[in-house]
Amino acid sequence: MNNVLHTLNFGVVGDATYNALWRIRNGELAHISPMVVVLWVGTHNHGHTAEQICGGIMAIVQLIKDKLPKAYTLVLGVLPRGKMRNAQVNKLVKETVSSLPHASLLNVDPGFVHSDGSISHQDLYDFLHLTPQGYQAVCQPLHAHLKGLLEK
Repeated sequence: MNNVLHTLNFGVVGDATYNALWRIRNGELAHISPMVVVLWVGTHNHGHTAEQICGGIMAIVQLIKDKLPKAYTLVLGVLPRGKMRNAQVNKLVKETVSSLPHASLLNVDPGFVHSDGSISHQDLYDFLHLTPQGYQAVCQPLHAHLKGLLEK
């Protein structure tokens, strides 16, 4: 298999879990049959608890399963956001998604939060948006993981 992944991107800037749920319920995944769905959502759920964010992510995973039963769902871990570290969200999602067939969580945080609790502007220039270096650190392992899933 070559390095090209034929993909569609349905991401919308500023989306929270409820926005993605609405779009999927209203036909966003209609008329497609992907082998893998990558879900990366949750960072914009301002003011929600880790449990609420996990619940939103899992509702999306279930809806994807209902709409695309043959697709593998790969949930990407929520990156740290400012002072919110999102480790609890990722822990809850990992525990919940691990019981589902054909779904898993991939932690794409290569260590953006340092041992002293700081986050480098080299990775997340405003503590939310990835720099080119940050995207490289996230996307290289993601690409390798996707290739492995697609080769199965």
